[in-house]
Amino acid sequence: MKKWIISTAVTIGILTVGTIPVFAGNNHGDTSYTFNFTPGLTGSYKYTDIRPKYDYSSAYMMAKTRSKSQNYSACVVDSNGKYFSQTWYVEITKLNKGYYIANNAYEDKGKNVKVKIKGTTGDMFGFKVTGVWSPDSV
Repeated sequence: MKKWIISTAVTIGILTVGTIPVFAGNNHGDTSYTFNFTPGLTGSYKYTDIRPKYDYSSAYMMAKTRSKSQNYSACVVDSNGKYFSQTWYVEITKLNKGYYIANNAYEDKGKNVKVKIKGTTGDMFGFKVTGVWSPDSV
C-alpha cells in the first residue's frame, strides 16, 4: 500500500510538472489597444502594437469601448503586416467579450515570432475602439 501511494504521488507530480511550462511559458498578459478607424469609401485598417508570441495558442482580443455600434474584423499578422500561411478573421461584434483568433504564427516562424493584430472595417464614417489583446491565450 505504501509503494502504491508513493508511486501515485510521484506520477501526479510528474504529470503536474510536465503541464506547467505549457501555460506558464506563454505571453497571455493583456495589452491595451486603440483603433481609430478613419472615414473612407475603401474601408480602414489599424494595427495593435507588436508583441512576441511564445506558443501555438490563439491570440486574444476584447473590445471595451467604441464610439458607435460598429463591428470590425481582426486577424493576426507578423510585425511587417504580412499574413502567415493561413489567416483566420474574427468578427468583433460585442463589447467586453473575449474573442480568440486562430493563427499559424508559431507554426510558421517558431517561438518569439513578433505579431500584431490587424483590425479592418468597411465603415465609411469611421469610429474609435479601445480594448485589450494578447498574442497567446491561456
